[in-house]
Amino acid sequence: MRRNGFTMVELIFVIVIIGILAATALPKFNDVKDNAKANSEISAMSSMDGVITGKKEFRLQDYNDNNVTWNDRVIDGAASATIYDNINTDKGVLKAIMKKGDNFKIIGYVTSDAASGDGDTNASADILLITGPASDASNGLTYPTDATNSDIAGKPDKNDFWVFNPNNYDLNVTGTDMSTIINAQSIGLVDVNGTQAQALPDTIKESGKTAPAGTVTAVN
Repeated sequence: MRRNGFTMVELIFVIVIIGILAATALPKFNDVKDNAKANSEISAMSSMDGVITGKKEFRLQDYNDNNVTWNDRVIDGAASATIYDNINTDKGVLKAIMKKGDNFKIIGYVTSDAASGDGDTNASADILLITGPASDASNGLTYPTDATNSDIAGKPDKNDFWVFNPNNYDLNVTGTDMSTIINAQSIGLVDVNGTQAQALPDTIKESGKTAPAGTVTAVN
């Protein structure tokens, strides 16, 4: 007698097999998404080094000053006190030099004077702490496990951040589980060791200097 369809046992067997295949494929798919997010952020930030140098040189040649606009705010020698108000909600981070910066946020800044004692309080010289989609504290890349030091080395994750340094001196960034040098006129990743929550560094100072304090001001 010819049988039509499948028995209940056969259907259950097929469902189980599909479940096993899905459970195996899903983590790999998530890894692909995470790698794409991290690589996209690295690519966007790594391309900024030459832009910083070029913008400063063009501004000096055209206007004979250093009032470079990096974000969506006109500087013209202004201090930093209100420059960053609502800049994240307005999606204005690095808007003047980055086409697709809507998903980047400024989480803190240090004036050049606070980092080097050079007397420069012009917001154009501010050192910015920035996060992107992969390094976002809430929705960024998670760690492989919650075990101590289970960090994604060399790639941005949810407790890392970038330091934007438009100045002509190198920076030392120090804090809990972090110690990084950021070169002059560049953007560099501060790859925090460990899986603790994202935190601002204790100090950001010009390399080789012990003073001033180099205190970071948080930006909401």
